Amino acid sequence: MNIHVISTKLVHRNASEQWDEETKNNTPKGLEDVSSYPTLFAELLGAGWSIEDLTKLAGGNFLRVLQQVEKIRDEKRAANVKPYEDHPNFRAEDPYNCTSS
Repeated sequence: MNIHVISTKLVHRNASEQWDEETKNNTPKGLEDVSSYPTLFAELLGAGWSIEDLTKLAGGNFLRVLQQVEKIRDEKRAANVKPYEDHPNFRAEDPYNCTSS
């Protein structure tokens, strides 16, 4: 199922949550990471999405993720779990690679 189909079934502000659920283990080719979002948004704009709808999609997803992160933070804090602060090694040969080994 694609995001355009999902959005026609749902209010646009809820499409980002459904998109995450539909794609969590099956990322579409060409949408593997956030670098493809401009292409995705251009396609949705061409398919009739409004700037307002795209703003809801982008912002709604981001805010929802931040809320989940804060919830987990609060749960860990309440359970006296110390923050994980081990930083991945900086890779001078590939400074934009943020994966850790």
